[in-house]
This record gives sequence, C-alpha cells and structure tokens, in this order.
Amino acid sequence: MGVLVSNSVHIPESLTNTLGRRFTLALADTMADDDTYLLLYTYVEDIAERRGPYRDAHLAGIRAEQEAGRIILAGALGTPPTAGAIAFRGVSPEHIEQFTAADPYVQAGLVTAQRIERWNLV
Repeated sequence: MGVLVSNSVHIPESLTNTLGRRFTLALADTMADDDTYLLLYTYVEDIAERRGPYRDAHLAGIRAEQEAGRIILAGALGTPPTAGAIAFRGVSPEHIEQFTAADPYVQAGLVTAQRIERWNLV
C-alpha cells in the first residue's frame, strides 16, 4: 500500500517499513511550505573518546527541538563519527545559530567547523 506524502509523492510500503513511521511522518510534514535547513558539524578527530561528558546534554538539546517540531532528523555521520547533521524545519538561520551557541559540543570545542545550508527538498 505505502504512504501518500503529498498529491504527487508516494512512498512504497517496503520503504516506509524500512524507514519507520516516524521518519515518514517527518518527511510528510517537511514537504509543506516551511523552510528546511541542514546544520552540518565537523567534529574533532577523537570525538568518540571526548564526547562522553557532554553527550547527554547535547542529545537533550536535540530532543527538546524535536519535541517542539523544529528538528526533524539528526545524527552522526561516519563510523567512527567525523561529522553530524541536523535538519531543522520552520526556523530561521538565526535560531539555528542560537542552538549551536548553546550546544555543549560546540562549547566544549568538539566541533571544529559548522555551516547552515538551506535544504531544497524535492
């Protein structure tokens, strides 16, 4: 059967089962008129060893934004992690800058570079 995301986008059942209902709903909501931005972090080389004292607070900040509907996806990139990506919906770049300024990973110097990119979803 699958999921109809919009009048023109249909996600097959096999894919929705793989992705999970939460992702499918986030994707459907994202395809509205709201702007979507990616926050891209580059981490220090030894992030896996150094993140421990800051990880719970870092994840709590992400969860708070998810619960408020402003973050739709987030996660580390690579194994071991070398970077992170966080997708924001319906917020300004200034809001994302405020988020990064308060992020314990940034404050602890675990993020060596960051950038915000508008994500033009298709």
